[in-house]
Formats: sequence, structure tokens, C-alpha cells
Amino acid sequence: MKLHACCAGMLGVLSLLALTARADEDVPRSSGVISVRGELHTYLTEGHGEPCIVVGFAPQYPTLFSPRLKQRIRLIYVDYKNSWDAADDRSVQATSMDSLVEELDDVRKAFDLERVCLLGHSTPGMVAIEYAARHPERTSRVILVSVTPFYNRELGDTSRSFWETDASPERKAALAENIRRLPDTTLSKLAARDAFALRYARNGPRYFFDPKYDFYWAWIGHQFSAPMLDRFWKVIAADYDPWNRLSKNTVPMLVVLGRYDYAVPYRLWDRVKASTPSLTLVMLERSGHFPMIEEPQRFDEALVRWLPRN
Repeated sequence: MKLHACCAGMLGVLSLLALTARADEDVPRSSGVISVRGELHTYLTEGHGEPCIVVGFAPQYPTLFSPRLKQRIRLIYVDYKNSWDAADDRSVQATSMDSLVEELDDVRKAFDLERVCLLGHSTPGMVAIEYAARHPERTSRVILVSVTPFYNRELGDTSRSFWETDASPERKAALAENIRRLPDTTLSKLAARDAFALRYARNGPRYFFDPKYDFYWAWIGHQFSAPMLDRFWKVIAADYDPWNRLSKNTVPMLVVLGRYDYAVPYRLWDRVKASTPSLTLVMLERSGHFPMIEEPQRFDEALVRWLPRN
């Protein structure tokens, strides 16, 4: 029997959803409490295989990585109440790069790991880089997804130039329409967390291959500290560039980038890749800042290919 094209396509989608649902059912999970910097923090683990600590705020990421990937790697998410999920200003102001690295080391110890894999996405990924720079003997490998290699004037200049010269008129028009619909005057009346999340969604044309993609679904209802992110960018990561210390570091690093990520242009990694032999760089051509949800199969394949080699 010959299927109509639309029906065949729908069956393909349903089959994929069924396979994903079955894979999700097969993902083992565990939760509990560990001590991080002297305080109790909750955690969730998902998956089979080598344990890998997800650096940064935990609530968002379990839904972003596929069940298929979790068949090959065991992801550890921690609610970092002293930093990324801090509920009070005192905790935010006490946070430094030293304390963030210490948090990761406490998680490593809590799970009795002699050496640890770290997975960082976006801003928090710089902490994974710093941990490997300080503790190569405790780091088995580092996976960096859409992470900037440094945080300085070069990042801002490159990002602006890349947007101006590479973004299509349609993409720029989509951003202008988002700003018209959600102006700063509206966002300024919201709580810090809500304003941050909506501003992020507003900037979708800078973050996604599809300039009309609305990412607010991944933020709504999730706890994170907007003041902590603000402190990280303005204070903790100011003028951060660790690569002179990493030129002889042998910790294997995988960097996955999206071609259409205007927040972290792929060009930023050119000079770092040339001077860091242990670094493998993969670029996905139909992704932006979140390749794990834009091209999940290619993203998973890149990680799965790289893991056994390192």
C-alpha cells in the first residue's frame, strides 16, 4: 500500500516520538542530597555510563539532553543554592571563581569520583574550563557546548561584528519585532528572574537557527538566580582568559558550537584551537546556542563518537 506523503511523514514523526518515549522510560534516575561547601544541596542523576557533572543551574538541563544521549553518559545535576540558584543576595555576593570551582570539587567528592567529566553549556561552561586548568589530575574530560573561550572585549567586538555582517535581513527584522513587542520599559517592571528569561527569549534570533523560535518554555517555572548571572558576567568572569595556563594541559576537551550562534560566534575558538592540541571542535550547521535541541541527533552522534576516543 502506498502512503500519502503527509501520512507517511506523520507516521515517521509518531515512530520517532514512540522511540523517544521508550528511550526515556529506560533512563535510570536517582535523586538525593549531598553536602556542597558545608550546606545540603539536592541532586538528580540520569543515564548510564560515565558520570558527568553538569555545570551551572540544574533545573533547565534535564529536558534539553536527549534520552538517547543518556544511554551513553550519566548526567549529574545539582541545585547550587550557594551560587547559580542562590535565593539571597549574600550568597550571590560571596560567590567567586574560587567558590565555584570548590563547589564542583565537593560534588566530585560526594559521588566518590577520583577523576570527573564536566559538561558546561554557555556562561557556566567557563567554570568547567577553570576547573580543568586548576585540577587536571582530577578531570577526565570536559564537554563544552556553546561556551565562549574567554570573556573580554574581543568577545563583544566579535559578536557585534558577526551579527552585523552575517545575520540576514529577516533575522534582524525578527529581533526588531521581538523588541517592539517586549520593550525594555515592559521588562523593567518585572522581577529580575522573569525579566532575564523574557529578555533571553526576546533575543531568540541571536540564539537559534530558526529566528522565530520561542525558548521561554525552558525558563518558565524554573528557579535560577538572575543576580548571580549578572555578577558572573560583570565581576567573576570579567577579563577572563585562561588559555595561557592551558597550552600544555592534556585534559581532552570537546567543544560543540552552532553555526548560527551570534552570542558565541564560532570564530572565537580559532586561535584557541590552534594552540590547544587536546581540544576537538565540532560545528553544527543548522544550530545556534542550543545545538542539543536544534540538532539533537547530530549533537548526540558527535559526543558518542568522541567519548570512546578520550
